[in-house]
Amino acid sequence: MNRPSELLFSSAHVDITPSTPIPLAGYMHRTSPFTSSSGRLEINGVRFASHELEVIILSLDALFCGDLEGEIAARVTGTPRLLLLASHTHYAPSLDRKRHNLGIFTAGYIDEVVTAAVRLIETLRKEASAIKSVGTATSENAAAFAISRRGPRFRIARRWPFIRREMCLAPALKRQIDTRLSALAITTEDNDTPAVLWNWACHPVSAADPLSLSSAFPGAAREGLRETLGQKASVVFCQGFTGDIRPRFLGRIPKPMDLVTGFPGPYFREPDQNTYDRFLSGVTSVLTNSLKAVRFGEAITQLSYTRTKLALSSIAGDGAEGDLTFDHLQIAGALNLVCISAEPFNSYGQLIRNIFGDDAWPVGYSGDVFGYLPDNRAIGEGGYEVVGFRPIFGFSGQFLPDTEDRIGTALRALKEAKPYSS
Repeated sequence: MNRPSELLFSSAHVDITPSTPIPLAGYMHRTSPFTSSSGRLEINGVRFASHELEVIILSLDALFCGDLEGEIAARVTGTPRLLLLASHTHYAPSLDRKRHNLGIFTAGYIDEVVTAAVRLIETLRKEASAIKSVGTATSENAAAFAISRRGPRFRIARRWPFIRREMCLAPALKRQIDTRLSALAITTEDNDTPAVLWNWACHPVSAADPLSLSSAFPGAAREGLRETLGQKASVVFCQGFTGDIRPRFLGRIPKPMDLVTGFPGPYFREPDQNTYDRFLSGVTSVLTNSLKAVRFGEAITQLSYTRTKLALSSIAGDGAEGDLTFDHLQIAGALNLVCISAEPFNSYGQLIRNIFGDDAWPVGYSGDVFGYLPDNRAIGEGGYEVVGFRPIFGFSGQFLPDTEDRIGTALRALKEAKPYSS
């Protein structure tokens, strides 16, 4: 059995806002550089280290992280366990060189982000202190802000009977989603609260201005927390399983384009600035109120980290190249993070909790994301997240009907795998 040892902690953040307007990632036909800015982009980092193990989490304001983990690891000393998490904002420049259909990448900007991440890791390693206590809180009050985006609708068709019914990107009012918002606050021996980690599932889309650079709701919540914790606080957003979840901006009056995108309503609508600001304030309020109810426990010493991989061909056939990566970071009595390098459907969150415990945080968008990860029900229904996304993401696989079962097997293997531990 491993001997418990002192667990050191550090946190910091760095600005990665581009100095000149460049294209944003997230929408296929948006190729122009951003024309305004609604706040800055950041990397927020935390480091946990014992004598035996070093784990560094970097949360980036980006659609995806692409191959950045390997580039960063090649430029730092030692062998830290790096966990890169994208917020999935659709209003930041691309960091993914492979999925150019989702945004024109700017090589110079990616290099700047890698350099900033390396510099941040160096800072994290210089400034470490013992953790005094860790407090956790969970809120179920975020339901009003998100909704399933997969609803059956009619569409105009080219052939008789010139109308068809299919799964569309449309509000599904009756579909149950996981609205849990979880937060973790860390205090050090000087009674400071230098870092907060939080987890919630919602696509950061539908900003009032699509050409405005923005960290979206994760950034708004971050700034809200810093009004209380101070500007030095590191706020690590762990995006949930939001492959089929988006903000609840709805309308009922049809438009001509709805004959193509799906009818009858309700319909998704882009918000005006006041509506969008209320959404940002609402999410921030739920998070800040959750932290008021934090209960702090004793100092923690046990840290473990596990990573496994699953060939994408095992869930999507021989045409699928690459791997799906699973990460499990556990800090005894405090944090139970389970990550998948995909855009998982919201329903996988319950599978995570069934296997890893009710306190587990389901986290997507880690590492190099290949695309969506639908559940068995969705695979049977079809739709954008099952078929339509493939040419856009450069994914040539076809999901097997029992994909969800195979993911469950892989997650159980992750739990049983031998971890790196302190």
